[in-house]
Amino acid sequence: MYHIFVLIPCILCAQTKTPETPTFKKFTPADNGVYYINSSQEDTQQSGNQQSSIPVGAHANDIIAQQNAMAMQQMGYRPPVVPPSDPTLLAEFMRNQYNEYLQQTQEANELLNELNELRSDELSRGNSNYYASDKFKNESASYWKAKELLGNMLSGKAPISLKDAFYILENAYGNTHLSYAEYNSILKKSAQFIQQWLKERGHNTTDNTALHFGIQSFMGDTLTISKLIQEPSGVSKTIHLPFTYDYIDFRAEEDFRNYFVTKTLATGTGQCNSLPTMYLLLAEQLGAQVYLSYAPLHSFVKFLDNEGNIHNYEPTSHFELSDQWYAQHLKIRQEAYKSRVYLDTLDKKQIVAAAMMDLAYGYLRKHGVADGAFIAECVEGAIQYFPGKVANVQGWLLRSTLLTAKLDRILQRDGIRDLKDIDKSPEAKEVYNQLRSIDQLLDELGYDELPTDMYEQLMQEQNSKGRLQNENMDTKTKRDLFTSYK
Repeated sequence: MYHIFVLIPCILCAQTKTPETPTFKKFTPADNGVYYINSSQEDTQQSGNQQSSIPVGAHANDIIAQQNAMAMQQMGYRPPVVPPSDPTLLAEFMRNQYNEYLQQTQEANELLNELNELRSDELSRGNSNYYASDKFKNESASYWKAKELLGNMLSGKAPISLKDAFYILENAYGNTHLSYAEYNSILKKSAQFIQQWLKERGHNTTDNTALHFGIQSFMGDTLTISKLIQEPSGVSKTIHLPFTYDYIDFRAEEDFRNYFVTKTLATGTGQCNSLPTMYLLLAEQLGAQVYLSYAPLHSFVKFLDNEGNIHNYEPTSHFELSDQWYAQHLKIRQEAYKSRVYLDTLDKKQIVAAAMMDLAYGYLRKHGVADGAFIAECVEGAIQYFPGKVANVQGWLLRSTLLTAKLDRILQRDGIRDLKDIDKSPEAKEVYNQLRSIDQLLDELGYDELPTDMYEQLMQEQNSKGRLQNENMDTKTKRDLFTSYK
């Protein structure tokens, strides 16, 4: 599982060290833009197509055994020498071996794609020249400062403020849609509006259940109050429009700021990262107890009512959904529930720790891996606050990215471009094995990569159930959701 998104103790130290500056050999892409290949995959496919190598009358187990034997030779892996003799156990053994072969093939393909993407990204930055530039030094300084500020919250040197934590995170990337003063003003005005709306309907503004009712109504409906404290005395009514889901570049591939809560506050639109964050900030302003929760490629909020019952609330569609619904529709395994990587309740400190992970990802998106030090320090500083000090998928995926970058540099140094030759470099093979260890740990934690098309289908389903977005709506330009009149 090698991704740029998010170690077993024996490889932690090696992973967190700053990589040594390699002596680069010039890698130029082939005509198709590919820097690395894996001819062993092609050899296996060709061998698999040679029907003459399979004896006439061979049983299915014989065919599987032969395919498995070829696969096990790839990347230096060897199957057990002596399989079980019992026919039933032998059949199960063969199936397991073949499934492992398929998994290894998928892992090898993923690694190949990651290496080529990373190499392309590095070359687009001019290799080490970019990291020696004043532009990089100046822009990366904001990230180091942001990490320090978030670290102070986690260590207790500074009080935890989700409002400040998310602005620190987004401001490090730069070019936010709101200044800090604008950001504060909108949050304060929003909290006052919710309190006034609840009062006008006879609700107790210190009641946790009522506060969550107010936040959900504020985010999902058009609300009207008789007067807002910050407005001139001549104003008799204030209207607030609901927040809507932004389906345009909701994965933030074109503009990373689409993930930001500052963008949601500025435009009234967001997605499954920024809308739950918006909910968290409103709850903090109002003093309501709330938790963040993760699902594959998704986040939502959990809260307790006055009877102690926990509720899941989906700010993207304004529905309450059960854990069972998420597990079924997002293919969450029991292992993930038990390890608490998904469907758990993250408290304020863990939310700040998650923001530090996001800070590392933002750095990676803007600056690449660089020497790896910033990303490694963010992961080490944040993952300790999650269950068992391991239950955070993003942290392991970031560590995997660091190791992939390390492998890329070793392969460059040793002049290896075909992954079938990885055994020729003991150092490269060691890093590859470390990557496989991460993949094994992620599997034990219950992590499965959710296919993007499945997630997009889910979001379309939710959109059809909820409020359809106006296709002509401008989701990127600042607009005020508040309207006041006499």
